[in-house]
Amino acid sequence: MGTFVILRKLHTAFRTPPYKYGLLIRVLGLSVQAWYLDRYRTRDFRPERWLSPELRQPDSDADVQCVRDIAWSIRVVSKITPWENVCRHQAWQGAVLMNQAGLAFDYFVGAKKGSTGGLDGHSWILSANRFVSGRCNVSEYTVVQQFPS
Repeated sequence: MGTFVILRKLHTAFRTPPYKYGLLIRVLGLSVQAWYLDRYRTRDFRPERWLSPELRQPDSDADVQCVRDIAWSIRVVSKITPWENVCRHQAWQGAVLMNQAGLAFDYFVGAKKGSTGGLDGHSWILSANRFVSGRCNVSEYTVVQQFPS
């Protein structure tokens, strides 16, 4: 069973286009940077600093594919990092990559009542009606803040 899983992962890795490997490396670096900013420079980790008014809506097939690739890379890296890579870190990574691609996105901060009675917070990014980071059931959360780009 274990050998089959390894062979399947290798097969998938060899089918992955080379540019996606570069994207994975960028997201891995951004993950380290997000952890550092969140831990030591919290004032630089606010959503207002991530947004740019010069971004365009993703309307072509290439733009939508770019959004998909960014979302894919964030999901993959979040599974393999041994350090804390929570939703706000992933949202920051997505915002940086979306800004670099010149694509508009909406950043959301939501809250819901947790199982212990407290509040559970979550953040996510949407672009072209797709999750870039923080995939969740949006109807469970009350949106506390929304930052459109």
